[in-house]
Amino acid sequence: MASKRILSENWFDISLKQFELYHLLYDTLIIGHTEYWTAMTMSYGDQCSSFYTLLRYFSTYDNYEKYRGIDSKLHSEYYNAACCKELERSYQDFYRI
Repeated sequence: MASKRILSENWFDISLKQFELYHLLYDTLIIGHTEYWTAMTMSYGDQCSSFYTLLRYFSTYDNYEKYRGIDSKLHSEYYNAACCKELERSYQDFYRI
């Protein structure tokens, strides 16, 4: 690829209700899940991993004020870095098996 592809900063220009929804999804799908398989993928899990990383990313902010204190463009970059780390970790774990 000739250029980096990241989520648009529009993904991170969210309201308080949207922020709370991301936290609720995080609590439900990641923290509060009772079954081992919360999500299932077929051949490639990159999109699923990206989604779960997005939920984890929003959860790193305790409150909306702290979240809004950072420019949306920077959120896009920070999320991209988190996503790359998560994908790298998942591939390293896969190849250890």
